[in-house]
Amino acid sequence: MRRLLLRYLLPLAALYAVALAATLPAQVALERAAARWPVAAEAARGTVWRGEATGLEVGGIRLARLRWAPAPAALARGEAALQLAAELEGAVLDGRLGVTAAGRLRAGPVQLGAEAAALAGPLGLAALRPQGRIEADIEALELASLRPLRPRAARGRVLWRRARLAGEPLGELAADLRPTADGLEALVADRGGPLQVALAARLRADGGWTLRGRIAPRAGASPRLHRLLAGLGRPGPDGAVAVDLRGRLDGPAAARTGS
Repeated sequence: MRRLLLRYLLPLAALYAVALAATLPAQVALERAAARWPVAAEAARGTVWRGEATGLEVGGIRLARLRWAPAPAALARGEAALQLAAELEGAVLDGRLGVTAAGRLRAGPVQLGAEAAALAGPLGLAALRPQGRIEADIEALELASLRPLRPRAARGRVLWRRARLAGEPLGELAADLRPTADGLEALVADRGGPLQVALAARLRADGGWTLRGRIAPRAGASPRLHRLLAGLGRPGPDGAVAVDLRGRLDGPAAARTGS
């Protein structure tokens, strides 16, 4: 009898609990979430399972509109997932976000198209005045937690087209994401243009990160680009700067740069 209960009744009870929670009005759910997390919205319609919110702000990032709907295919993998479509100034995101049976957040596939300037504020890069187009195609991203941010693994590619910093053209940059034994790694390289880039960024599950590699101007690069690179560290004979940064997502960065 006990085995029968475990095999049939408990899963049915879990499904009933999920179905009951899914009928919760979206506005009520957002109000409850706001009591625990930095979340606010001007208006919300629908339910937790299917709905729409406008004027949504999450952790300082403002979304003009967010729509969500169930992603039933994820249930076969033991996940409760939603298909999301988000709009913010200069950016559009479409993808799947779910929670695994172990309580981890899993996203993917996710597509993002954004103007670099639109992401500058949320990423703390406004002073560098980034320009260009960011295109991300993330196959999978798993997070141990959102607050603090603790990624566990990722796979995908991010492109920065017509990249500029402080008005200076950098060409096109690409980052390939892949999982490691204790987190994720992004290999960053140029795809032509005035800047040679070969960087490896690693992010551990405990929040620690490193950025190492080499950046160099190509022949014919502008004097201003040479000066920008010199601001990162002492250039070598060919103008290249070795980069060695490390830190934590919840703390300041330490740096060692040089030729």
